[in-house]
Amino acid sequence: MTRRFFYTDPLAAAWMAKHFGMKLKCLHRENDDGVESEQAGTPYPFEHAMLSAEMWEDAITATCRRVYVHPDSLHLLEPQIDDVCMCRLHLDDLASEIAPFKIHVPNTKHDVVAIIQRNGIPFHWPESEEA
Repeated sequence: MTRRFFYTDPLAAAWMAKHFGMKLKCLHRENDDGVESEQAGTPYPFEHAMLSAEMWEDAITATCRRVYVHPDSLHLLEPQIDDVCMCRLHLDDLASEIAPFKIHVPNTKHDVVAIIQRNGIPFHWPESEEA
């Protein structure tokens, strides 16, 4: 099974597209019966960064239930040096704790749960599902 990442908050998706160049695709509502299908091929067009927050939300929520991270942008979810991440720190064999942690060098003693800041800019971590 593969893991798919998505945003249910259209403004978080727009933020990620604008600030990190994340490509996204939409799950479209097909009919009134609630049948939905994922848009194939091209990423959802988020190039209109000048839209107001209300216009973004209206445009996206009118047609989408979830905005998926396009496969071309999955590399953005990999931690980089100087990212601030929420990490699962392994304190001993039995206990672990989730805490903020700045990535200085690759470290095998922690597991990244979510990136929360990159280059001093908030990073909106997506939700995920098994596909």
